Amino acid sequence: ARLRAGETIFVSGGTGGVGSTVVQMARTLGARVITTAGSDEKAANCRQLGAAQVNVDADRREFEEGAAPRRLTADRATVQPAR
Repeated sequence: ARLRAGETIFVSGGTGGVGSTVVQMARTLGARVITTAGSDEKAANCRQLGAAQVNVDADRREFEEGAAPRRLTADRATVQPAR
């Protein structure tokens, strides 16, 4: 990816193995990270990893289909479908 400082990235599941790594890498690059978590405890963990915004128990479908990421990033999100 060509993520740059100042850009915003959405990471689905910021406390999973891959998600937590992406959150940390994005913050290291200077990006703003938005993510989801399944509980308040997991949300706190995401924030410790560097997430600027964590949506707890979010409607996964809204995020996976891209509506929420686009809304949260003022319609600048590029959503890649899960594989």
